[in-house]
Amino acid sequence: MTMPCERTRALRVAGEVLGEIVNRADVPEDLRRSASFALRHYPSARLIAYFGRIPALEDWLEPEEGRNSSTVERAGHDGATGS
Repeated sequence: MTMPCERTRALRVAGEVLGEIVNRADVPEDLRRSASFALRHYPSARLIAYFGRIPALEDWLEPEEGRNSSTVERAGHDGATGS
């Protein structure tokens, strides 16, 4: 069974992977485009951290130790929608 801290970390890391795909020149354009589309609709690391602090979600997500919403950033993705 997956623990809430593992789900939180998995969500954050998946977003980081999508960002890495979008920013790499050696990835085919169609894959970068698909990753960019998915990332536009993906929660930012800051939003994931916020969700981890909502009492109603405490059985599903939990904040990662040593990370807080003011320091949680993901390269290439700030939660804004765009191209």
